[in-house]
Amino acid sequence: MGSKYINCHDFPGGSKCVHSVTLSAGNEKDLLELAGRHGISVHGLANTGEFRRTIVDHMKEGTPPA
Repeated sequence: MGSKYINCHDFPGGSKCVHSVTLSAGNEKDLLELAGRHGISVHGLANTGEFRRTIVDHMKEGTPPA
């Protein structure tokens, strides 16, 4: 399993994010944890199964573009 990343602005509703945040991790589990914490603490989203599935659906393989 390789590195993965997610950009907050690519996430549904993420265009409202005042941060320019791209999170990356060496594996899906760690990225799910990081992105989940961002969504919950910054955006006030609920920690639901649907929220976590949406995170996984928006993950991209590799490293974020510069």
